[in-house]
Amino acid sequence: MTTQVDIYNKALGVAGAQGKLTSTSQNSREAEVCNLLYEEVMTSVFSAAYWSSLRATALLTLVVERNFDVDWTETDPAPDWRFAYRLPPNYVYPRWLSGFAPFTLAMLGDEMTLQTDAERAALTYTAKIEDPDRWEPLLRTMMIAALADAVSRPLRVSDDQYRRVALFFEQTYQSVLTLQANAEVPPQMETVPDWITIRAGGFAPPSQVSFLYPTQTLAHGYGQIQLQRR
Repeated sequence: MTTQVDIYNKALGVAGAQGKLTSTSQNSREAEVCNLLYEEVMTSVFSAAYWSSLRATALLTLVVERNFDVDWTETDPAPDWRFAYRLPPNYVYPRWLSGFAPFTLAMLGDEMTLQTDAERAALTYTAKIEDPDRWEPLLRTMMIAALADAVSRPLRVSDDQYRRVALFFEQTYQSVLTLQANAEVPPQMETVPDWITIRAGGFAPPSQVSFLYPTQTLAHGYGQIQLQRR
């Protein structure tokens, strides 16, 4: 069983830190730095690839549909789009819509929404699953590498050790990029779960342009950048 403390300890081991944590609430500099950076590092790693263990699909709730017979107002979706949908509560990052229709993310009032021309939109997305024991092995390794990279400068490791951490980060990230390249989903092979198709009453045919939302790039030296901003 892999826990959050295990991720901390493995990352600290990669970073060359001394000692071992027994809990995330331990009173130590190592626990403080890991706690400070873990959530943001996790979000970045989750958004860097189409991780199979984090994949979820949900039928989106409509927030508003634009009426094109009247002038556009700020309560409508952006002028290029017809519908604005609410994102799932456990959403981290989008992947694709049913039919691979184009979409964008945009604020509507004080809420981040998904905006598109697709009706009855079902979104396949990266879900926030915080239990490391449920992650695939490469995701756990990437989290360890990214957290080690993030905490190294705040914990003042030596330059030689920092270079070793950076190399481990880069090698692991290259494995992730290879995984991502191999995981691009051919539109003709993608299917929508039956329970969503039944609830939605069917879907429009696939878009002529098959749109997959691009993954984010992981940044080396993340922890140093984030701590400088605080």
